[in-house]
Amino acid sequence: MHAPDQCPRPQNRKTAPPIVLLMVDELRARCVRREDGLFLLAWANDREAREQSFNRKNITVLQHRQWLRKILADPGQRSYLILKGRKKIGLVRFSQRTSREWEIHFNMNPRWRGKGLGRAFLRAGISRFQDEFPQVSLVAQVKPGNRRSHLCLAGNRFSLKSRNRHRTWWMTSPL
Repeated sequence: MHAPDQCPRPQNRKTAPPIVLLMVDELRARCVRREDGLFLLAWANDREAREQSFNRKNITVLQHRQWLRKILADPGQRSYLILKGRKKIGLVRFSQRTSREWEIHFNMNPRWRGKGLGRAFLRAGISRFQDEFPQVSLVAQVKPGNRRSHLCLAGNRFSLKSRNRHRTWWMTSPL
Protein backbone atom coordinates (compact mmCIF):
# COMPACT_ATOMS: atom_id res chain seq x y z
CA MET A 1 0.00 0.00 0.00
CA HIS A 2 1.25 3.52 -0.75
CA ALA A 3 1.17 6.52 1.53
CA PRO A 4 -1.65 9.01 0.79
CA ASP A 5 0.71 11.54 -0.79
CA GLN A 6 2.55 9.05 -2.97
CA CYS A 7 1.60 7.78 -6.40
CA PRO A 8 0.90 4.07 -6.74
CA ARG A 9 3.02 2.36 -9.36
CA PRO A 10 1.98 -0.55 -11.56
CA GLN A 11 3.37 -3.77 -10.12
CA ASN A 12 5.42 -4.71 -13.19
CA ARG A 13 7.43 -1.47 -13.50
CA LYS A 14 10.69 -0.74 -11.74
CA THR A 15 10.90 2.93 -10.81
CA ALA A 16 12.45 5.18 -8.25
CA PRO A 17 10.61 5.42 -4.93
CA PRO A 18 7.42 7.50 -5.18
CA ILE A 19 7.84 11.20 -4.58
CA VAL A 20 5.91 13.01 -1.87
CA LEU A 21 3.97 16.25 -2.30
CA LEU A 22 5.67 19.16 -4.01
CA MET A 23 4.83 22.78 -3.14
CA VAL A 24 4.97 25.48 -5.82
CA ASP A 25 3.63 29.01 -5.26
CA GLU A 26 1.44 27.80 -2.36
CA LEU A 27 0.03 25.09 -4.60
CA ARG A 28 0.77 21.44 -4.11
CA ALA A 29 0.54 18.47 -6.43
CA ARG A 30 -0.60 15.03 -5.36
CA CYS A 31 -1.34 11.97 -7.41
CA VAL A 32 -4.89 11.47 -8.61
CA ARG A 33 -6.81 8.67 -6.86
CA ARG A 34 -9.86 6.69 -7.91
CA GLU A 35 -11.98 8.54 -5.35
CA ASP A 36 -11.26 11.80 -7.25
CA GLY A 37 -13.31 10.54 -10.18
CA LEU A 38 -16.62 12.32 -9.60
CA PHE A 39 -15.30 15.87 -9.38
CA LEU A 40 -12.84 15.22 -12.23
CA LEU A 41 -15.81 14.12 -14.35
CA ALA A 42 -17.76 17.26 -13.40
CA TRP A 43 -14.80 19.45 -14.42
CA ALA A 44 -14.38 17.53 -17.68
CA ASN A 45 -18.07 17.98 -18.53
CA ASP A 46 -18.07 21.70 -17.71
CA ARG A 47 -19.31 23.73 -20.69
CA GLU A 48 -16.04 25.63 -21.20
CA ALA A 49 -13.94 22.46 -20.88
CA ARG A 50 -16.07 20.70 -23.51
CA GLU A 51 -15.80 23.71 -25.85
CA GLN A 52 -12.00 23.67 -25.62
CA SER A 53 -11.72 19.89 -25.94
CA PHE A 54 -11.01 18.24 -29.27
CA ASN A 55 -13.92 15.88 -28.51
CA ARG A 56 -16.84 18.09 -27.51
CA LYS A 57 -19.22 15.29 -26.45
CA ASN A 58 -20.06 14.96 -22.75
CA ILE A 59 -18.43 12.04 -20.96
CA THR A 60 -20.61 9.44 -19.22
CA VAL A 61 -19.91 8.17 -15.71
CA LEU A 62 -19.09 4.71 -17.10
CA GLN A 63 -16.70 6.12 -19.73
CA HIS A 64 -14.95 8.21 -17.09
CA ARG A 65 -14.60 5.33 -14.62
CA GLN A 66 -13.06 3.14 -17.33
CA TRP A 67 -10.71 5.93 -18.42
CA LEU A 68 -9.61 6.71 -14.85
CA ARG A 69 -8.99 3.07 -14.03
CA LYS A 70 -6.93 2.71 -17.21
CA ILE A 71 -4.74 5.79 -16.70
CA LEU A 72 -4.07 4.99 -13.03
CA ALA A 73 -2.80 1.54 -14.01
CA ASP A 74 -0.74 2.69 -17.01
CA PRO A 75 3.00 3.26 -16.36
CA GLY A 76 3.00 5.70 -19.29
CA GLN A 77 0.61 8.08 -17.50
CA ARG A 78 1.03 10.48 -14.59
CA SER A 79 -1.93 12.45 -13.21
CA TYR A 80 -1.71 15.10 -10.51
CA LEU A 81 -4.41 16.94 -8.62
CA ILE A 82 -3.29 20.49 -7.85
CA LEU A 83 -4.42 21.83 -4.48
CA LYS A 84 -4.28 25.16 -2.68
CA GLY A 85 -4.68 24.20 0.94
CA ARG A 86 -7.64 21.80 0.79
CA LYS A 87 -9.16 23.47 -2.29
CA LYS A 88 -9.00 21.54 -5.53
CA ILE A 89 -7.57 23.77 -8.28
CA GLY A 90 -7.31 21.37 -11.21
CA LEU A 91 -5.82 18.35 -12.96
CA VAL A 92 -2.46 18.16 -14.76
CA ARG A 93 -1.87 14.91 -16.62
CA PHE A 94 1.03 13.54 -18.66
CA SER A 95 0.89 10.81 -21.34
CA GLN A 96 4.05 9.20 -22.63
CA ARG A 97 4.49 9.50 -26.41
CA THR A 98 8.09 8.21 -26.70
CA SER A 99 10.88 7.47 -24.24
CA ARG A 100 11.94 11.15 -24.44
CA GLU A 101 8.60 12.92 -24.98
CA TRP A 102 5.38 13.22 -22.96
CA GLU A 103 2.19 15.10 -23.78
CA ILE A 104 0.67 17.36 -21.13
CA HIS A 105 -3.10 17.75 -20.62
CA PHE A 106 -4.69 20.06 -18.06
CA ASN A 107 -8.06 21.27 -16.84
CA MET A 108 -8.80 23.75 -14.07
CA ASN A 109 -11.69 23.49 -11.68
CA PRO A 110 -14.27 25.91 -13.20
CA ARG A 111 -14.45 27.81 -9.88
CA TRP A 112 -10.77 28.77 -10.17
CA ARG A 113 -10.63 29.80 -13.83
CA GLY A 114 -9.92 33.47 -14.45
CA LYS A 115 -8.43 34.06 -11.00
CA GLY A 116 -4.78 34.37 -12.07
CA LEU A 117 -3.64 30.91 -10.95
CA GLY A 118 -3.24 29.29 -14.39
CA ARG A 119 0.52 29.55 -14.76
CA ALA A 120 1.25 28.53 -11.16
CA PHE A 121 -1.28 25.68 -11.41
CA LEU A 122 0.46 24.31 -14.50
CA ARG A 123 3.92 24.91 -13.00
CA ALA A 124 3.00 22.84 -9.91
CA GLY A 125 2.06 19.85 -12.08
CA ILE A 126 5.11 20.20 -14.33
CA SER A 127 7.49 20.53 -11.36
CA ARG A 128 6.09 17.38 -9.77
CA PHE A 129 6.37 15.48 -13.05
CA GLN A 130 9.94 16.69 -13.70
CA ASP A 131 11.08 15.43 -10.31
CA GLU A 132 10.50 11.95 -11.72
CA PHE A 133 11.28 12.63 -15.40
CA PRO A 134 13.81 15.49 -15.60
CA GLN A 135 15.22 14.72 -19.04
CA VAL A 136 12.13 14.62 -21.24
CA SER A 137 10.42 17.09 -23.54
CA LEU A 138 6.80 18.05 -23.08
CA VAL A 139 4.32 18.73 -25.87
CA ALA A 140 0.82 20.16 -25.76
CA GLN A 141 -2.01 20.40 -28.28
CA VAL A 142 -4.39 23.32 -27.85
CA LYS A 143 -7.22 24.72 -29.90
CA PRO A 144 -6.13 27.99 -31.55
CA GLY A 145 -8.86 29.98 -29.75
CA ASN A 146 -8.04 28.67 -26.26
CA ARG A 147 -6.36 31.87 -25.08
CA ARG A 148 -6.05 30.85 -21.41
CA SER A 149 -4.23 27.61 -22.20
CA HIS A 150 -1.87 29.39 -24.62
CA LEU A 151 -0.98 31.89 -21.86
CA CYS A 152 -0.41 29.10 -19.31
CA LEU A 153 1.92 27.25 -21.68
CA ALA A 154 3.84 30.36 -22.77
CA GLY A 155 4.27 31.29 -19.08
CA ASN A 156 5.85 27.88 -18.41
CA ARG A 157 8.61 27.97 -21.05
CA PHE A 158 6.71 26.22 -23.81
CA SER A 159 7.48 27.39 -27.35
CA LEU A 160 5.03 27.48 -30.21
CA LYS A 161 6.06 24.77 -32.68
CA SER A 162 3.33 24.61 -35.30
CA ARG A 163 -0.30 25.40 -35.93
CA ASN A 164 -3.12 24.81 -38.30
CA ARG A 165 -6.74 25.90 -38.16
CA HIS A 166 -7.62 23.05 -35.74
CA ARG A 167 -4.60 22.74 -33.42
CA THR A 168 -1.65 24.59 -32.04
CA TRP A 169 1.38 22.56 -30.94
CA TRP A 170 3.59 23.74 -28.06
CA MET A 171 6.83 22.10 -26.88
CA THR A 172 9.52 22.35 -24.21
CA SER A 173 13.09 21.14 -24.37
CA PRO A 174 14.51 18.82 -21.72
CA LEU A 175 16.06 20.70 -18.80
